[in-house]
Amino acid sequence: MRYLVHNAAKYRINTNWIFAGGTSAGAITSLNLAFMRNHNRPKSTKGSLFKDDLGDIESVSPQYKEKFNILAVANMWGAVHDISMISNAKTSIISFHGDADNIVPYGYDYPFNDVLDPIKIALRNDNSAEAKSVKSIFSLPLNKALTNKMYGSSLVDKMAKAKGNRSKLFTYPGGGHSLHVDKNNNLVPYFYFIQDSVTKFFVDELIPAPISIERDKSDQLCYRIKGGNIADIFWKVENGIILESNKKQAKIVLLPSKNSKKIIVSGHYGNGIGFLKELKF
Repeated sequence: MRYLVHNAAKYRINTNWIFAGGTSAGAITSLNLAFMRNHNRPKSTKGSLFKDDLGDIESVSPQYKEKFNILAVANMWGAVHDISMISNAKTSIISFHGDADNIVPYGYDYPFNDVLDPIKIALRNDNSAEAKSVKSIFSLPLNKALTNKMYGSSLVDKMAKAKGNRSKLFTYPGGGHSLHVDKNNNLVPYFYFIQDSVTKFFVDELIPAPISIERDKSDQLCYRIKGGNIADIFWKVENGIILESNKKQAKIVLLPSKNSKKIIVSGHYGNGIGFLKELKF
């Protein structure tokens, strides 16, 4: 990420609009990218008698010193090892997770609960004395021997909201891992729900002050635009007549009719993001 920020001009990157997302391990990586700091690093990265320290997060690529901020993360069935690190940034999070996921926990649990010790799997049909002896030695499942418990999407969402971050969680009741594909790795309809939800969540992140249409209490023909940094705006009315308009307001006469009436404004915010707002009567 520091490489991309360093080369922002070359690759035409708006460094104010950085998003990250992924599924499973990719979601874990994205959450770590946004929230992990050196003091949150797992002990396994800090070296021991048998392995070297992997180095501080900021010194892995010493030629790039740029800072960066992740605006929002799409967390698809991911988790974090340290829930307190959510306090490190105001990054927004949209999460998707099945509450019966046995690979990456939805709550607080060990990952890979579906994965048993490979030695026991290899010897599960071997009832010899030697095999029984080996299986007794490896009585602890491999995931519990090599990993710590992790905090899944339900707790990430809860902590994010508690810290004032914008966060949205979609829980798939009874869902397992990889909600976007079937057992044959073909896309399922839920994939498109995820795609559309992430798109809307990310776009909304770029609109911190959305516009609204309000009727002027002192002039019943006048409708004003509130909020937003507007670059251009277009007014439209159904069952009415626009007398005059500009970026901030319009004078509109609604026709006496039993049909529904609607005022529609569309255009672009100052940052180029489009908008469409309706006021129905």
